[in-house]
Amino acid sequence: MNLPGQLYKLQQIDSEIQRQRQYLGDIVRQLSGNPILAEAEDELALKKQQLADMMKSQRTVEWELEDLTARDKDINSKLYTGVVRNPKDLLGLKHESESLKTRITNKEDTLLGIMAQVEEIEAQEKASTQKVNTLKQEWEQRQHYLVKQREESEAELIRLSERQEDASRQIEPKALGLYQQLKKTKEPAVVIVQQGQCQGCHMTLPIGKWQKAEVGEIVQCSNCSRILYVQ
Repeated sequence: MNLPGQLYKLQQIDSEIQRQRQYLGDIVRQLSGNPILAEAEDELALKKQQLADMMKSQRTVEWELEDLTARDKDINSKLYTGVVRNPKDLLGLKHESESLKTRITNKEDTLLGIMAQVEEIEAQEKASTQKVNTLKQEWEQRQHYLVKQREESEAELIRLSERQEDASRQIEPKALGLYQQLKKTKEPAVVIVQQGQCQGCHMTLPIGKWQKAEVGEIVQCSNCSRILYVQ
């Protein structure tokens, strides 16, 4: 293989290394976390907090209702056991009892509303839990696959690096230096000549340059400076 052909082969290896590194980087990014699972876990945590808050409110209302009911029972006891005989006091107790009954009814309505919300949030929390569990199972399977792909990609990079080193050793330093310098500004640095045209910039080449490239000399396109390779 002539010198331009060796550079072209090295370039193919370099390109494959770049693609493999990008692929490996994508795998590493995926392994760093699962945004869909994280979002589902946040949603579940929110539902759990909402449920805890509502159940706390329910207990508070239940305690308040128990207190009102106990007070109403005590007043009724005074009203109907003959403990209080004064008409004015009895009237006051009766009014207080009526007020308590209204408050008890309102409190019971409030409690029923809270219990309905608790039931709804419990159903949402259950659905969120099932969703998280499903996503966790899927993520564990995905992780196993990604870890395997990462290991294979890392092994492939090692193999490609060895090929890169071997190919580089076979190229004379001056030509290798030119290729590495061109790579910084030109991509690709080595291009094929087809029908007398540079495939980097698609300009028609002078016959002299074409012929030199054809016999294996290092020739650069006069327009884009890329190294020309005739297969």
